[in-house]
Formats: sequence, C-alpha cells, structure tokens
Amino acid sequence: MLRSSIILIVLLTSNLFSQFNGGKFNNVLNLGEYKTLELIPGQKVSDESKKVDDIFGSILGTPKTNENPIITVGLFMKNAGQLWNVTKVSDNEYVIFNDSYKMALSIEGSSKEENAKVIPEQYIKDAPQQVFHMIRDSVNFRYGFYLKSKHSGLTLQVDKSSKQITQTKMDYGNPFQVWAFSLRKKIRNSSSNQYIAPEKNKAILAGVKLQMTKDEKSTFNNWEFINHPTASGIYYIMNSVSKFFITVPKNSQGEIETGIGIKQLNYDKNGQLLFQFKTVSEGSNRYLISVYPDGNYSFIDMGNSLEIIQTENSKIEQQWLIEDGSFSLF
Repeated sequence: MLRSSIILIVLLTSNLFSQFNGGKFNNVLNLGEYKTLELIPGQKVSDESKKVDDIFGSILGTPKTNENPIITVGLFMKNAGQLWNVTKVSDNEYVIFNDSYKMALSIEGSSKEENAKVIPEQYIKDAPQQVFHMIRDSVNFRYGFYLKSKHSGLTLQVDKSSKQITQTKMDYGNPFQVWAFSLRKKIRNSSSNQYIAPEKNKAILAGVKLQMTKDEKSTFNNWEFINHPTASGIYYIMNSVSKFFITVPKNSQGEIETGIGIKQLNYDKNGQLLFQFKTVSEGSNRYLISVYPDGNYSFIDMGNSLEIIQTENSKIEQQWLIEDGSFSLF
C-alpha cells in the first residue's frame, strides 16, 4: 500500500514545465521487445535447484537463479526488482537506483570499453559510472530515450537473445537502445466503477474505440503511463498488451473534437497523445485525466464508451481512480 502511495505521488508533485526531474517507476521499458528492467538479487543455491530454475527461466525468457546480482530485462512481474527510483543529480544527469536492494545501475569495472556489462552496485555518491544522460529518440520513438553513460559516452543496449545489458555506440532508431520510464496502472471510473479498455474481441487492433468494462481481471485493462522524456508530470498512455496509445480526436483544423469516442492508435508524433493527472480537490484520490497542455478537455465515462468533453471538476463521471496494474504474459 505504501509503495502504491509513493508511486502515485509522482503524478502530483512534478514541475510540468521543467526538465524531467526523475521519480519512481515500476515498469522501466526497453522498447526492443517491451521488456522490463529488473534487478535479480544474488543467492547461493544448489546445482540441482539452479538447473530446475534455469529451465523455467528459459521458458519465461530469462534465467532467474544466479550466484551474483544481475541486471536484465523480463516480463512485468510487479516485484521489488522492477521498482526503480530515477534520481536527478544535476542537469540531465541521473542515477537509476533500486530502493529495495539499495543498488544502482553501474558499468562493470568502471569500464569505458564497448560491450562492458551493466551491473548492480552499491550506490556511490558522484561515481561517474553510475550516472547517465537521457537523450530523447527523434527517429521512431519520441516517447522514449537513450541512456548514455556519463563515464564512457556509450549507450545502454539489450541483447535480444541473452537479455544482457551492455554499453555500446549509439545507434539511432535501434529499439533495443530505447527506454521509457513507466507506471503500469488500471483506470477505474469513480461513478460507474468501470475500467477503461479497448473494445472486446478487437483489443489488439489499431483504431479500436475504447470502452468501459467491469471486468477488473482483464489483461487489456492494463495501461502504461509513460513519462514524457523531457518533462515531468506529462504522460503518454499506452495499452500494456496492444502497445497502442490513447489518442484524442481532432478535427481538420487541429482542434479537440468532443462527443466522439476515443480510440487506441499507433504512435503518431502529430496525434493528441499527452495527458496530465490532476486531483479534483486537495487530499483527494480521484483524478481528472486532462488533455495537455491546456487542460480544458478531460476523459468521461459515457456508459459504454470513453469520450472527451470540457473539463468539469465536480462531474463525477470525469473522476478516475488509479489502481495498480497486474501481471500479464504480454
């Protein structure tokens, strides 16, 4: 419960017009296969147990048993190893820290060489091998960024087969080098208690309208709140399964259109994709989900569909509860 409360603070305390200031994220995504950054703690195990765990780990995509702590990527599992605190230390310099294990991302041996491994190490103040620059992707994934080591000038990349993370030369447009800081959540309406989800039986298709459902266990209820790469408190909302983005309709003049169902669409840098979460009153756990930047339009539950209308703080159908997302195989 405490962890959920801490994560939600990120939605409220950000300076919306400054450089990205960091925060806590439970799904740091690599966009190569949309796998999650994970710290697996070291543990001593018998050879027999290790063989069994390696078999199941291979099925899931990454071996879980190890003698030493490692950094890898895997399926979203909602565990302590996937909860990261991104801390700004100076202008566009960040430490990526796991609170549970008190360890930060680092480069093995403080190496400046290509293909050196990314490992977990105890945090050391001002250690350059633990400091990274964020560079927004300008090719295919403007909602993502590259992590460049301050110490080596090289970029973090995931190996598709081994799931190992190393540092290498920047390769613009390579999705295995692009990351996104995200919160996996579900969005429930305060009035109807229904969840936002793509239209049933068409959920993996682009252009499908978003509907409201009472099926709280549906995998398609899960959404990634992806923090904008350059500013805190502004979010893209991407479906965890389909990887399509909630996109607000515009008319031919580029103005927000009301009274029309909202769709999930492929990422389009010219689409209306950015949102803010605002509490309806001080101390409330209910949020308005407003279109960025002016906030004049917000989501509303229209019974069967999700639509956009002018913002009214007191209208309960426009108020939303943000809940923990759930494990899925996607």
